[in-house]
Amino acid sequence: MPGAHMSHTQQFIDLYGVLSDRAGWFGPEPSTRAVQALTLVLADRLDLIDALPQAQQDLRGHLKWFSNLRGTLGQSLIALALVKGVVPKALPARVNQIYPQFKQHRIPTIGLWPTAAAAWLALEPAAASEGAIPRMSAILTEWKKDHPWITGHDDLHAAALHALGDHSPVDVRTLVEDRMVALEDVVFSWAPNNRQRVAQLAALRPTVEAADLAQRYNALSEHLQSLGSRVSLLEREAMVLLASANGDPATLARAYQSTRAQLSAMGGSTWLPKNIQGVVAVGLVAADNGQDSLDAIAGSTLAAIIIALQTAVIVASSSAAAAS
Repeated sequence: MPGAHMSHTQQFIDLYGVLSDRAGWFGPEPSTRAVQALTLVLADRLDLIDALPQAQQDLRGHLKWFSNLRGTLGQSLIALALVKGVVPKALPARVNQIYPQFKQHRIPTIGLWPTAAAAWLALEPAAASEGAIPRMSAILTEWKKDHPWITGHDDLHAAALHALGDHSPVDVRTLVEDRMVALEDVVFSWAPNNRQRVAQLAALRPTVEAADLAQRYNALSEHLQSLGSRVSLLEREAMVLLASANGDPATLARAYQSTRAQLSAMGGSTWLPKNIQGVVAVGLVAADNGQDSLDAIAGSTLAAIIIALQTAVIVASSSAAAAS
């Protein structure tokens, strides 16, 4: 069992190893185990690992056959449910209570993205989620004013997280757009949809000004390039959270490369997609360089890391479905 005195990276490697040993042929797939392990490490709740097998079984027993929670997405949320004190078998019913409220506020309900957003809200107290849904709708409306053609299902997850915050929808629009403009000349000039998601995640830590974020992201990218690191598109999305972390970009780049190498060398890494490894590395390094004893799950920056990882899982699942 990994100890709390270890680095976040070593904790993750040990915990992922435990989950892999227990998975066997029919257990959660590698991407799911990665999300579960990272969630418990960031939340500093390694004690919950023994509760995962029963929680997984309980969730499966309460899912309808065609539920979007049947598979990687639902299984990846189990650790977060345990951290937040939500009984996993209650998650499907709580998500189903969210959907009518989504419809009432004209928020999409079909597909993996709406399920991810609804599930995130379902892990909050009922009063918090009910208050967040109209705010979520208003935030999406504001984002559509700037980018009507690219604002859609894949923005729901970030909208849910912003809706749980304190900024007004108008202020959220400004925070996101400022970062979207600032990042255009740095990266993603050719991928506005990805850039918008990056800006949404970056806006969760508004204390880092947009211009500073762009400068730090640029420096981080240059250092990674000089170190010979090749970063995929999904890793670049998560990298904005590393650019928002404390520390010198050169130091962060070296830490990322070192963590990435450790993850590539760990047992079972062959089956874990490279982009998932990259997002995990971002999360671990950002956790090592976070702000003041941040509560990993309540804190917006590290919560965004989990969302970035779930995004990678959803994109991978969607790509696999399209190819089949």
